Amino acid sequence: MDDQIYGNVDQRQGFDLDTDGVYANPEPITTTTHDENKEEGEKSTGGDSTVRCYRVAVVSLGLLCVLLTATIISVAIKGTAERKQLQDEIQFSYNNLTQEKDQLQATITILTQEKDQLEERNSALAQQITKLFKSICEWKCFGSSRYYISSDKRNWADSQQHCMDLGGDLVIIDSQEEQEFILEQIKSIYAETRAWIGLSDLETEGVWKWVDGKHLDNNGRYWVKGEPNDSGGYEDCAEIFGGWGGWNDRPYKMKMYYICERQTS
Repeated sequence: MDDQIYGNVDQRQGFDLDTDGVYANPEPITTTTHDENKEEGEKSTGGDSTVRCYRVAVVSLGLLCVLLTATIISVAIKGTAERKQLQDEIQFSYNNLTQEKDQLQATITILTQEKDQLEERNSALAQQITKLFKSICEWKCFGSSRYYISSDKRNWADSQQHCMDLGGDLVIIDSQEEQEFILEQIKSIYAETRAWIGLSDLETEGVWKWVDGKHLDNNGRYWVKGEPNDSGGYEDCAEIFGGWGGWNDRPYKMKMYYICERQTS
């Protein structure tokens, strides 16, 4: 039995128990195992590096996005503030321009009113000057007096007032020469050849007075025959009538030409 056991052992040893063979090449086995672990380590290390790179990239991208967002917000806020400031400046300028426009409009209105007033005054002065030159041209000289031959018709009272405005009175005839001068003037100017003179009995019927208050005396001879007759009870003022060559009484309300007189000295 022992032989049998040992025989088997020998056979096993003979089969593959060459110790020299076993320990002759130990490195290949060990080297192979180390290389595999190294490769696995390198693979593991490479994966971690990639993950870290990804993480760094993600974080950097996030920070960049945050920075970009902050920049956009800052620019938007600054733009809004600048736009608000610009709008305020525009509104301020607009308000100032509106006030200036209103002030200019008010000034223009005032100046327009003043211009209209000046034009009215100039027109009135021009009319007065025209009347003055016209009256100067119409004043005729005779003796020591000047005579204005009217170009319009008025009642006796208005005629006297206009003569006074011109610095004189309705004409007072003191002589035959003056009577003939007046007759000549009205015959050359008026087709009707009749005009008011400064004689009336308005204060007392039948008592004829000149506008200077003097009573009619010997020059009453210039009345036309049969005059004054106070026809109808209303003839209280005297006219000189070229057609008859003398004086006639007429109602004072009648509108007629008139002759003014003023002294030259």
